[in-house]
Amino acid sequence: MDGGQKTRAVIFKAIRDSEAERPKYSDIPALCATPQCGRQNPELRCLDCFQAQFICPGCMFTTHQHNPLHQIEWWDNKQFSKTSLQSIGMRIQLGHNGGTCPKPIEHENFRIIDGATVHKVSLDYCGCPGAPSRGAQLLAARLYPQHRDPPQIAVAFQMAYARDSSGTAGSTIARHLQRLT
Repeated sequence: MDGGQKTRAVIFKAIRDSEAERPKYSDIPALCATPQCGRQNPELRCLDCFQAQFICPGCMFTTHQHNPLHQIEWWDNKQFSKTSLQSIGMRIQLGHNGGTCPKPIEHENFRIIDGATVHKVSLDYCGCPGAPSRGAQLLAARLYPQHRDPPQIAVAFQMAYARDSSGTAGSTIARHLQRLT
């Protein structure tokens, strides 16, 4: 085996181990990894964040206010299970630069398509007098709304950019989205 093959073997083993092997209970840290938290028995990790450290639900909520489409897992002392930021109470606030709206219009079962993932989210439209339309609020959040009013599904701008740069035909993307939803 030459040096390049050995390096590839080490890399592939590290990837396989990090994805396939589940940690033993002794591998789970006793405290939340967020500085200044100190809560015991952290049970969540984010698959999209660097190093996927174990943190408590409160810290997961706080650290993901601007990353609501990250995928998280819950540790039940035996294995990981997929869960969502929605399940720990996260809501996406449109308008008000992400701050709290005094007159929110709630939507509980909104879907956002981001790559190959369909995220079920809870979001709040701004319901203040003079607020932009729901579609305009989604566009301002970099989400391309479905044609219905009110929208039920939106596509993240990154997916639209990827399609545009790949030269994929619009009908192919439409069929893919139809299968996802």
